[in-house]
Amino acid sequence: MAEAVLQAGKTLGVLPLGTFNYFARNLGIPLDLEAAALVILEGFPVRAPVFDLDGRFVLTNVSIGIHPAVLLKRRRLYRRWEENSYRLSLSPF
Repeated sequence: MAEAVLQAGKTLGVLPLGTFNYFARNLGIPLDLEAAALVILEGFPVRAPVFDLDGRFVLTNVSIGIHPAVLLKRRRLYRRWEENSYRLSLSPF
């Protein structure tokens, strides 16, 4: 999404809906959803760092090495835990 906005020369409105909200935090965007929406409506544009990674634009950070593998493993583990907790919550016992 950010890549398309950048290429079109438009402004990106940011709502902090992520887990850690690094991008919003780095730009000083409130983590409260209503306050962030108000910034989009009444705020002013600020520049954000963009990294060109072989033709793909990256915002905030790039992970190289073991870190991406750890994050992928964690994501899979969380999904499994969420699926199992949902199944347990449906159990009549």
